Amino acid sequence: MSDELKGIRTRFRAYTMPSAGSCFSYATDKEFVLIEARAPQEIRDRIVEEMELFQHETISLLHITSWDQDHCTASELEWILDNLKPRKLEYPGYEADNDNSIKCLGLIENYKNQRHILSSSVVRVTPEYVNSLKSGSGYSYKNIIFFIPKSILKKQMIIQLLSFFVLECLMF
Repeated sequence: MSDELKGIRTRFRAYTMPSAGSCFSYATDKEFVLIEARAPQEIRDRIVEEMELFQHETISLLHITSWDQDHCTASELEWILDNLKPRKLEYPGYEADNDNSIKCLGLIENYKNQRHILSSSVVRVTPEYVNSLKSGSGYSYKNIIFFIPKSILKKQMIIQLLSFFVLECLMF
């Protein structure tokens, strides 16, 4: 692998939501990633337009960061699975603990079974999964993950991480 990143055409889009929540897309000529399982009616056409700009008929990855309803809504996840047909799906490693999240997890399981998707294409993002990823040895566009389990998420830790990040930026 070269020490130099090659330029690629990219586009990152944050969609304006009509309610609390977020949805983002990252597109290249080879991949279309949707971050969060949110696609209210008001933004669906914009997501499809973004896909068309890069000539994608399906999304390569749906990455869901949280089971909270502002990150994953069952009816919107269902539309994404039925219409955008992600080839890979990554979902939270912690337990689904409310009606919406349990319904979302059920939709993911049904999608995996109905589409006969390889089990490696539907990934529960746990610390074990993150630790199993190959360590980077140079510049890359793959496996960029930041994960803090709820069980260790503490205010003091956040302050330490932010302090470290700011220090690293100042030193760069």
